[in-house]
Amino acid sequence: MLDLARQGVGQAVLPCFIGDREASLTRTGDVIDELTGDQWLVVHGEDRHQPQVRRTITAIARLLKANRDLFTGNFAGEPSPSPLPPPPA
Repeated sequence: MLDLARQGVGQAVLPCFIGDREASLTRTGDVIDELTGDQWLVVHGEDRHQPQVRRTITAIARLLKANRDLFTGNFAGEPSPSPLPPPPA
């Protein structure tokens, strides 16, 4: 869908964190509330205190908080210094 939208073949419904980062695309509507939802990071109770698991949880939480606008459809600029990997070309 992303490739077709980039080529101008038509419109596509994309997650905000993908479509909003594409300079060649223009959002044509509002965020679709029915396609939004809470995201949960689930970790086994016994594993959550292991240092490598704790570091991963902390890194994911920081990434999500730093890019909150990108994930909520309120993105208007450049991602934070710890951006997601670029979308596939």
